[in-house]
Amino acid sequence: MQSIPPIVGYDRDGRAIRAAIENLERAALRRHVHVEKRELGQAAPPKGVATGLVATNPPYGERIGDAHELMPLYVRLGETLKRRFAGWEAVVLNGAGCEIGLKPTRTWAMRNGPIDWSASRSARPRPPAARRPKTCTTGCRRTARTSASGAARTT
Repeated sequence: MQSIPPIVGYDRDGRAIRAAIENLERAALRRHVHVEKRELGQAAPPKGVATGLVATNPPYGERIGDAHELMPLYVRLGETLKRRFAGWEAVVLNGAGCEIGLKPTRTWAMRNGPIDWSASRSARPRPPAARRPKTCTTGCRRTARTSASGAARTT
């Protein structure tokens, strides 16, 4: 591997971080990839890196919550991408059907067993302007809003 860009992974679950490190070691890639335990709102680009690609596979309601419970997480994801990763591209694997507030430049619809999900690519999100309610595309009538503290809440 000659010259590869920085690769960084975050997860809030320490077990997921340990599993990622074990997999990287087995693949002899540990020295090329940095992973650490970090909450979504604390995710940030590597220092000195102005542009790149964020790829994420957030929970989609199969094992953790349902789509309506996950909506605030998707709102926080979109806001984190806008605030901390402006100028970056993003690919989101979305099985919950919740919008993240970024306009995709391309979307692929897929099926994983009984789960319908999509992969959406968004080019270079801009920092947020005005806040808009987010809705769930699975028929949810609830909206998620973000408080001044940055915490998402469902109304």
